Amino acid sequence: MITNLIFFNLTSIFQQDFLYILPEIYFGFLLLLFILWISWLKYIGSIVRNSIIQKFIMILVFYLISIFLINDFNIVKSIFNSFFLIDYYSIIFKVCIVTSTILILIFTKNRNKSTYLDNDWVGYIILMSLANFFMVLLVSVFDTLSFYVVLEGLSLCLYGIAGLFIRHLRKGSEVAMKYFAMGLLATGFFLFGIYLLYAETQETSFFKLKQFFLEPQEKLTLLTYIAIVCILFGFFFKLAAVPCHIWAADVYEGVPMPVTAFFSITVKLAIFSIFIRMLFFTFLDLFYFWQLILIIISVLSMLYGFLNAAGTDSLKRLLAYGSINQVGYIFMGLSCGTFEGVQSALIYLFIYSIMLIILFGLLLNTQITAFNGTISTITDLGCLYKNNPLYAWAYFSIFLSMGGIPPFAGFLGKYYLFLAAIHAELYILAFIGLLISAASMFIYLKIIKVAIFEVISSPKLVYVNMSSKLSIFIINIGLVYIACWVPLTWIMEVLNIIGFLDSNLVWTSFIFDIVNQAVYALIMPLIF
Repeated sequence: MITNLIFFNLTSIFQQDFLYILPEIYFGFLLLLFILWISWLKYIGSIVRNSIIQKFIMILVFYLISIFLINDFNIVKSIFNSFFLIDYYSIIFKVCIVTSTILILIFTKNRNKSTYLDNDWVGYIILMSLANFFMVLLVSVFDTLSFYVVLEGLSLCLYGIAGLFIRHLRKGSEVAMKYFAMGLLATGFFLFGIYLLYAETQETSFFKLKQFFLEPQEKLTLLTYIAIVCILFGFFFKLAAVPCHIWAADVYEGVPMPVTAFFSITVKLAIFSIFIRMLFFTFLDLFYFWQLILIIISVLSMLYGFLNAAGTDSLKRLLAYGSINQVGYIFMGLSCGTFEGVQSALIYLFIYSIMLIILFGLLLNTQITAFNGTISTITDLGCLYKNNPLYAWAYFSIFLSMGGIPPFAGFLGKYYLFLAAIHAELYILAFIGLLISAASMFIYLKIIKVAIFEVISSPKLVYVNMSSKLSIFIINIGLVYIACWVPLTWIMEVLNIIGFLDSNLVWTSFIFDIVNQAVYALIMPLIF
């Protein structure tokens, strides 16, 4: 009877809280049925990969619909004794995470329709579905305990996904052990940091910890600062920032292209969501302490990513080093410690994620028929313009956007980052970032040169998947037009920085309109 009474009290206390996580409950239940269904199909042995992917996409779409139908975007609600927080920030990241997963699955589905799902792919889909469930929970955590449990659940899924494919490599065991060992080290950092925070504050809630850090600096002990450093370095591993980047290039190269896309886009969105929340909510009053750490990591990541990307021919390694480089740029915005800095970092994060989705979509749907495989090296892009000018233009615009060349969207993202750094008086950091960004154009121009101008001895026919062409190019045009329709207020801000007079605005507006019309005239004939 006492047990029933306790259960009744708990259900009555949390009855309203369950209403706010109905989409996650619904999502978890459908994923459980989905995994049981896959296990049954795997047992009787005749599964086509596309049928499983279709049903997984349907579950994700239903979850998106439930988010919009059930959640109120204007409400901020702490539930389950402040273990989770439902707000506009978490809902937007859930939508972005699930949408990116859907797009990756669509490109995977269209990759090769004659391929059957083997044991590795069965395990991949199961672990990917569980990873998505942990990621949508991770963006809502509001307590160090729930944060640790959910993050480790996600990490175990990622270790499993990487291990499924890396084990087939010549040095697969070494790479898998490196990834797992670094993961255990990051887990130790997180756990030790959380333990030290609790020892100092006797609190685990983000809100209670924030109240504790409002105390004067003199009352904070050395253990508090050690705890924050441990938590930060745990995040640096998850984000593959220098010096916790050792695993990234080997793991990205060892897994198939769809898995690389999942690791570099969807997982990064989830980790960045909770990282930004902890920095600018829980640890905001300790900005004077962690700002210098972020600045140093930002410079090292940008420099290391650029130097290693310049010397590789593998596209997967290039994307791994490029990911490290882009983490450095995002850290530049976060190290400003201002609303403008956070805004610029989020804008750049979303733009970079869109660029990666398009690039992976192109890579997964561009097939070298001579070898019956996808493009894996920069050399494979030779003669692309000769075989298919439409796809050559797509690669051209993507790499120029990644390099930050106007009028593409990558320019807009970097413009916001450098502007936020200048407004925060981080002039040296902005100057270093600008130099590395300019130098990194060498890498992207090298790829463009291979794709358009180089002629290899035996041209390889390029197969284009027609079913995904329209979706890729609709988003591709968005890369141009996100930055093309820039309001004149932004142009005025740039002109004020460089000292132009207001009378030049008329001419700038006129020239900008000509550029916009020229881009429109160039793109539309290629599409239609």
